[in-house]
Amino acid sequence: MPPQQVQVFESRMIVRGPDEIKGQVGSLAFIYTKYPDPGGNRWFVRPGYVGHEQMTNSAGMLQAFFGPEAEEMYQKVVTIGDIFAPDERCQYSPTGAKRENWDWYTIRQLAKRENLFGRAGTLCGRQVVMLWGNPPGWEAMLVEVLGYLGIGPESEAVVVVGNSAQYQARDFFATNPRGE
Repeated sequence: MPPQQVQVFESRMIVRGPDEIKGQVGSLAFIYTKYPDPGGNRWFVRPGYVGHEQMTNSAGMLQAFFGPEAEEMYQKVVTIGDIFAPDERCQYSPTGAKRENWDWYTIRQLAKRENLFGRAGTLCGRQVVMLWGNPPGWEAMLVEVLGYLGIGPESEAVVVVGNSAQYQARDFFATNPRGE
């Protein structure tokens, strides 16, 4: 259960959710997954200007998002298509080679049900962690995310879920100290 909500930001300041800080110098785009990838990682982070779609399109990420259902998901979100190149008349035609076409939108829509997608940065001079959703177990996942971001129980950081719910990050440590 999440801690008590607070009102730090006016609703107009967070209306776009985590995209409010996309591209901000020093901001981060992150994903914390339900399952580990083949290398044992559950924490994936890139500079804040990177869209999450650039982080999702690999078999390893499908494993991290969907665990034992990764192969089934691969069948749903990846199609094999032709590679085209201009011929002698400058008309594009198939080369005979194939490539994978990943449906990043569907991957993200399905993955958001059980994984945390968000951004971390600064909003109005306050350190902020902004999440796109609150899947089952998100509070425990958030404690892990806060640790990776170097945010501890003494922090004044604010957590924003979606474009409305606001919490003090430190309160998640009081209600969920071991990330359970």
